[in-house]
Amino acid sequence: MNIVKQEENSLQRAILYCNERFPPVSYTILVGLFFWSAMIVYSLKPSLKEAWLGGIVMWLVFFHLRIFDEHKDYHQDRWSHPARYLSRGVVTLAFLGRLGLGAIALEAMLSLMIGWKAFFFWLGTLCFSLLMRWEFGLGQWLEERMLLYAITHNPIVACLALFAWSCSGEAWQPRNLWYVLTVSIASFGFEIARKTNRPEEEIEGVDSYTSVYGLKKVLWILRIAIVLSIGTASAVLFSLNSSIWGWGLLGLASLLSLYLTLPSGTAKKFEGAGLLFLLLAMLSMIVAPW
Repeated sequence: MNIVKQEENSLQRAILYCNERFPPVSYTILVGLFFWSAMIVYSLKPSLKEAWLGGIVMWLVFFHLRIFDEHKDYHQDRWSHPARYLSRGVVTLAFLGRLGLGAIALEAMLSLMIGWKAFFFWLGTLCFSLLMRWEFGLGQWLEERMLLYAITHNPIVACLALFAWSCSGEAWQPRNLWYVLTVSIASFGFEIARKTNRPEEEIEGVDSYTSVYGLKKVLWILRIAIVLSIGTASAVLFSLNSSIWGWGLLGLASLLSLYLTLPSGTAKKFEGAGLLFLLLAMLSMIVAPW
C-alpha cells in the first residue's frame, strides 16, 4: 500500500512540475513542428514509424534538457523564483534527476528501435547536452557573458536536426544544411527574444539580454537573426519547389516577427516575434509540398 501511495505521489509531483515548467501541450506542438518539418525536408514521404519514434525521442530530449537546466540554475532560481515548486521543495532535484535518467534511458531504447544510425546521432546529442549541463567547464565565466552563453548552447538545435535526419533513412542533400541553419538561427532568435524587456519590465535578480546589452542593441541582434532565418528558410522552400502556401506562411512569419520587434513593443511582443517566426517557418516547410 505504501509503495502504491508513493507512486501516486510521485506521479502527482511529476504532473505539477510539468504543468509549471514543461507544459506538455506546448512542447508537443513545438516538437511536432520541428520533427515533422525535418522529415518533410529530408525525405518528403517520411515513414510513420520513424516519425513517431523519433518525435518521442526529441520530446524526451527537450524534457531532460529542462531538468538539466533546473540543476544548473537551482541556487539562482531559489532566490529569483521562490514560488516555483522546486524552490518550495514540492519537487526536489533528486526526484527530477530520477525523471531525467528515466527519460534518457527511454531515449536510448527508442533510438535503437529506429536503428544504429539514429542511436549514434542521439548519443552525440546526449553528449552535447551533458557538456551544456556542466557549461563546458567554464561555469561562472560563461554565465557572465550571456550572448556567448547563448551561442555556445545553440548547437543542441543542430544536433536534434541531425538526429531527425538520421531517422529519415535518406542520403544527405544540400537543402538539409539550409534546414539545419534555419532552425538553429531561428531558435537563437527565440532565445534572445524571450529574455528581451523594456527597461521598466526588468526584474531584479532575473537575467535578461537587455539588462546587459541594452534594448536597441538586442533588438538589432534579434532582427538580424530573423532576417538570416528568412534567407535560409527561403532556400529550403525554393529547393522543395514550395507551393504558395509555404511561401505565404513564410511571408506572414517574416512580416509579423519584424513588426513585433519595433522598439515600441513589450517583452511579450518581443518574445512573440521569436516564437512566431520559429513556429511558422517550420510550418511553412510542412505545407510546402501541398
